[in-house]
Amino acid sequence: MGASVSMAAGFYHAHAQDGEPPPIVATIGDSTFYHSGAAALENAVYNGARFVLVVLDNEITGMTGMQPTPEFGTTADSHPGRAISLEGLIRGCGVEYIDHADPFDAEGFQRKLFRAWDHARNPEGGVAAVVVRYPCVTRFGATLPGRPRVPVEVVHGPLPRDAEGNWKPAWRPRHQDKVSPCVEACPAGNDVERLVALAADGRWDEAAAMLLREHPFPATLGRVCPHFCEAACNRGQHDGAVRVHAIERAAGDAGAQTPP
Repeated sequence: MGASVSMAAGFYHAHAQDGEPPPIVATIGDSTFYHSGAAALENAVYNGARFVLVVLDNEITGMTGMQPTPEFGTTADSHPGRAISLEGLIRGCGVEYIDHADPFDAEGFQRKLFRAWDHARNPEGGVAAVVVRYPCVTRFGATLPGRPRVPVEVVHGPLPRDAEGNWKPAWRPRHQDKVSPCVEACPAGNDVERLVALAADGRWDEAAAMLLREHPFPATLGRVCPHFCEAACNRGQHDGAVRVHAIERAAGDAGAQTPP
């Protein structure tokens, strides 16, 4: 709940004692930044810390009640309030470098992270912020790019007779290509079926590359994600859901060990 900013500042000062610090990236949600991250950012800037701050803006307080953030100018009880700009607040904490990124453009996102770190480590630079904005799929029902929700359509079939010769209604499902439950449940849009297939073949580098096309932190998400995919897994009704989060974590770790 906001500790990432102060931890990043602490990491910087700890490593700076031994020379050139490694790249440091702090991630924080937009609502958490409003609640507790801004004070830590102000302190980090004031004390000369250098790191990249990634603010994940899903336009809602997703963790603790789905309330609107101060950016919207609407209070939790739906009364009008005075909107507070997220970028304005970051700038007010003393951050001069602010960029924006599309979370579904993994390559573009990575380029922006590298540029932000170049600014952070520059003698004339400082903390660099990258705001990543995409509406919360739970709150706003957003459809993931390339992952359309396809309903199962059922049409009336012929009316056959039963054993007694009476007409009875019948339903005949019409075949459709449909997104699997695990993929549909994944907020990150991971191609879970492909991930499991690559893991089964031991093709971990390909699995990592595939995940990185969807989001830049597969190893992290494999550890902290509540894995909605497993709750939706059809095998959960048979012998237990596939442990997708463990596979994603292993693929992310494999990708981290592979040179770019």
